[in-house]
Amino acid sequence: ALALGKNLVAAEPFVRFQQAEHALHEDAAAIGLLNSLTVAQERVRKAQSGGNITPEDLQLLGDLQRQVRTW
Repeated sequence: ALALGKNLVAAEPFVRFQQAEHALHEDAAAIGLLNSLTVAQERVRKAQSGGNITPEDLQLLGDLQRQVRTW
């Protein structure tokens, strides 16, 4: 099991993931965008459960999701 763990950690996909995660945490604009997305998602969830979601809420969420996908 130890050898398997070492091989997994050294595997190219995992190494690339770690590098991408590190780059994300070093990018203040990306972190800000992700935080904005999280807040918008929570707002939409609460609005949906209360039955008072607005088109503006959905528009903002969609805009943020597009920004994250193209980042």
